[in-house]
Amino acid sequence: MADDQAMKEALRLYQAGEFGMALERLQPLAAENVPLAQTILGNMYAHGQGVDRNDEIARQYYLPAAQAGDLAAQNSLGHMLAEGKGGEPDMMQALYWFELAANEGFDVAQYNLAHLHHSGKTGEQDLAKATHWYTQAANSGYASAQYQLFTLYANHLGAGFNAKRALFWLRAAAGRDVAQAQYDLGWQFETGFLTGQEWNEASLWYRRAAQNKHAEAQFRLGEILFNGHDCPQQPEKAIGWYEESARQGFMTAMFRLAEIHRQGTQVEKDPDVAIYWYTLCARGGSPGACSRLARIYSDGEDIEPDIFTALVWSALSSEAAQRGSAPDAAQYTEAWERTRQQLEAETISQVDQQVSQFIGEFWQ
Repeated sequence: MADDQAMKEALRLYQAGEFGMALERLQPLAAENVPLAQTILGNMYAHGQGVDRNDEIARQYYLPAAQAGDLAAQNSLGHMLAEGKGGEPDMMQALYWFELAANEGFDVAQYNLAHLHHSGKTGEQDLAKATHWYTQAANSGYASAQYQLFTLYANHLGAGFNAKRALFWLRAAAGRDVAQAQYDLGWQFETGFLTGQEWNEASLWYRRAAQNKHAEAQFRLGEILFNGHDCPQQPEKAIGWYEESARQGFMTAMFRLAEIHRQGTQVEKDPDVAIYWYTLCARGGSPGACSRLARIYSDGEDIEPDIFTALVWSALSSEAAQRGSAPDAAQYTEAWERTRQQLEAETISQVDQQVSQFIGEFWQ
């Protein structure tokens, strides 16, 4: 009874984040082979909670707890053995511990076991076993397993293509607030691949993913609102979502914002805003954005022409296309080479210097 009370107090302190005080109470309990105390100490050393992170010590605590039947310790020990944390990796031992916990219904272990078979880290990929264990975890409500089952059934893996099962598990994961699942469900309703095309449903699920900071969902929701798919066009709200996406580094959104403000599509033309977004996109390595900037500065689109700056951006469009292995890389490279042949050696040298400086600052 005394140990039970001491364990309850130690657990309370640990859950409250009072790691120092929890440590003092857990160590003597672990020395008396209380499995839960050993597991929690393993967690503390594995994650650096109130102590310096030390995977070797974490393993030493997990092992006796796992041997005593603690499912969380069995799963954590399996993870450390699979990843080689705290010692040499041992996939056979990892499988052993994952299977012990998985067979007792521990959903995280079921997912981890499925992942090992799915990834082929066991030595060969076994999609039948992966599907089995993902299903066990998914039936317990484990959202990541539900999403993995969607990918297996939708991509002709494991048991083969099954649109009904794929959509069932995708909906389950999306309902559990998995942002990628919400985005994928929105995409299904937009394209009609597993469902009929339903723009309202697409908008609903894109919005949920967008609210969970999924950058591509924010962009897709912006597209629906901007173009008015089964809804009135709402350019201001669309631009808000484009900006959310762009601020997360999604370059398609950056480019879209630049094009909208350059062309004045449903908004007032604003060359400064257009140049701002093109430049951010170019810094991310977009040859198209570099090329647009070259044209703006060359033609003087709503700004004073600046031929030298246009040349620099033209050269960078060629460099970006080659670095990113763009399918149309030759188009940018040939355009720059034609321009380069018409320049004097001094100008070429100055351009090359600016290009090198830009690459060093943004692309290295």
